Amino acid sequence: EMWHESGAQPYTPTGILRIFSMGSGSNDIERSMFKSDSVSYDIDWRRRFGMLLWSCSSNPQDQVTVSSVVKQYISDVSAGLAPRPTPLYCNESHVPHSASNTTNQCLLYQVLNHHACPDTPLIDIITPSSHTPFRHDFSAAFHLGAAMTALSSSTLTHHQEDLIVDAVTSQLIGEGLWEWAVYANLCFIGSGAITQSAAFARRLRAKNIVSRFYTPSAGSRRSFLQNIGIPPQWFVEADAYRCASEGDALGMVNNLMKFSMANSIAAMEDLIIPSMILEGKESMRRLLPFLELLRSRISDDFLDSWNKPNGCGVIHKFLQLHAQVEKLSNTPLDQIDVDIDHLLDEATELEAILSKAVEDGTTRKSLPFVKIPYGFTRAPHDVVLAEVIRMLSFLRMQLLAINNGQPLQDLDPDSYSSRLAFALPPDGLYDSSTLMGAESILRGFCGFKAMA
Repeated sequence: EMWHESGAQPYTPTGILRIFSMGSGSNDIERSMFKSDSVSYDIDWRRRFGMLLWSCSSNPQDQVTVSSVVKQYISDVSAGLAPRPTPLYCNESHVPHSASNTTNQCLLYQVLNHHACPDTPLIDIITPSSHTPFRHDFSAAFHLGAAMTALSSSTLTHHQEDLIVDAVTSQLIGEGLWEWAVYANLCFIGSGAITQSAAFARRLRAKNIVSRFYTPSAGSRRSFLQNIGIPPQWFVEADAYRCASEGDALGMVNNLMKFSMANSIAAMEDLIIPSMILEGKESMRRLLPFLELLRSRISDDFLDSWNKPNGCGVIHKFLQLHAQVEKLSNTPLDQIDVDIDHLLDEATELEAILSKAVEDGTTRKSLPFVKIPYGFTRAPHDVVLAEVIRMLSFLRMQLLAINNGQPLQDLDPDSYSSRLAFALPPDGLYDSSTLMGAESILRGFCGFKAMA
């Protein structure tokens, strides 16, 4: 004041004048300098806020709080007397004066302002533009949201939280850190209680990430995920998805058996059995032990699905009968000690069951677990049943031929149907060579080779 009254102030160097002004607890010099030339003003908002905080607290008689200082600084900014609180990455000269909304304000300032005004929405504080030039980088926003909701009375809406989590998930997957994307999806960064539907949606998204990216070679990632509570079933199911996408139907069913017997039975009926039945004798031989393994793991709760007229149980009995007849065909007649009539009754019973299933139009439910992979031949259900019925008719004829002492050494219905006709009684009951030839043509239409 003495310098001003004596007229010495205009002749005092600006730096000395600012130092003495600050020493006296006054910000008037700083306010006037910024107002007269804001472009060349050389103090950023953080230093200016610190100067205001120091000057306000220099007088012990004043009741100064952080909230009051923040409000005073807001007032100075509104009056054009202090620098706007731009983020660290921004250069004041590059930020338009009109861009004074909260999305262009520094994270530190908004935290201070939130302390003064607790009703400030959290989404304005943690938005990426408050701390990074990359507007779609939510990596820090995720952690800021978790910290702020724990300390603040304000919170994020479920929609805002989902946007942040989804963005972080995409970033982590893009960086190859899919296991951390699973972790982020399972985190709840809001306050209060999460709804049951929202929790289910989060778990489903996390499970989908595991299904997309998990491979058996990712041992360390699996250990990390199991340590945070991911059930082992998710990894088995992911293996099943991968086998399905690669066309490894047997591998898919083998994995399905570890966690979903219903899906494994459906996969066997919908994918494995049709292809292996129509591919021929060798495939049928491989199918039998696989069905026996599946049967050994089935509990009583799934017996109805196993024993349905067109299910795995009927095909299992057919393959067992086929193996027995094939063995008998290569056994000398004097060494056969099997009840042929019992096997004939079994073949007749199976043929009746399958014929009734065809007549009733019994169909299976489509397999919801997997899409049919490219290059995988899928046969119509009726064609598969017709082929099994045809082979059962041939098995009955072969059993009658054995009973009459004229067995054939190879179970090839296309090659030996006419020869079997001569080995059977001439009553015409088993003369079905014409029908068998027509059904073999149907198999050809489905893309399968003739049985060998």
